[in-house]
Amino acid sequence: MRILFLVIVFFASTLGVAHSRPVTPPPSEVEKQAEPQWEFGVGAFGGVIGSFMLEPSEKNKLFTFMGAIVDVPYSGFGGVGGGGGITASALYKGVIGLEVQLYKAEESVGGHLDIGGTRHKITLNKSVWHLPLLLKLAAPTRGVRPFLFGGFDFVFSGDAEIDTTLTPSGALGDAYTAANFGLGFDFILPIDGQDIRIPLMLRGSRNFGLGESVEDLMDLDNCRLQGRGLVCGNIYRTAWHWQAFVSLGVSYHFE
Repeated sequence: MRILFLVIVFFASTLGVAHSRPVTPPPSEVEKQAEPQWEFGVGAFGGVIGSFMLEPSEKNKLFTFMGAIVDVPYSGFGGVGGGGGITASALYKGVIGLEVQLYKAEESVGGHLDIGGTRHKITLNKSVWHLPLLLKLAAPTRGVRPFLFGGFDFVFSGDAEIDTTLTPSGALGDAYTAANFGLGFDFILPIDGQDIRIPLMLRGSRNFGLGESVEDLMDLDNCRLQGRGLVCGNIYRTAWHWQAFVSLGVSYHFE
């Protein structure tokens, strides 16, 4: 009995000490609590931009004027420009968040029209400010971080210019909003204590607010009859249907 009593007292005292000793969370839980919740980044970038205007179908080239149906000639346009700007982002745990960009671009498209046996070349040029607001989803990997993004691109156009042998002629620099989407990769530089990255972005932009008829693509409000023909001034709008943008930059991230 005395031995049984001593064994019970020993285990009771052991349990009491274990109960009074503070419990230390597992290391993984401590590390999770110490992880930063938000990651911020700022940077600059530049790249090459391709701009495109779709050629209307034959049906969409028809324009009704004073009860008469007129076939207005219009070609598709395409060209390459470039630009650059700055960016800022905020991501929750480096995974999901927002990125806003501001960049200026020089955009140019070209095409041609065959009228009366004569080929007329047309080039449209303009300077544009882009303000994309993007939702960003990234994989928190090391070395290289792939990410997807999508949002809206608010486009503010300056004066547009036209270079052509058509007379008369003109160009309108229209502001518009386009859908912006794409993918990218952050190449993280191996620098101790610093988070510096080289972002590569491949993006597309679609202007769903612009139709595909000549009434959408040209200013036909001032058309008038002249002799047996219709004169509309050959005034072209410059809110592109599609854009493709490849950019490369540098960014600094902090927590």
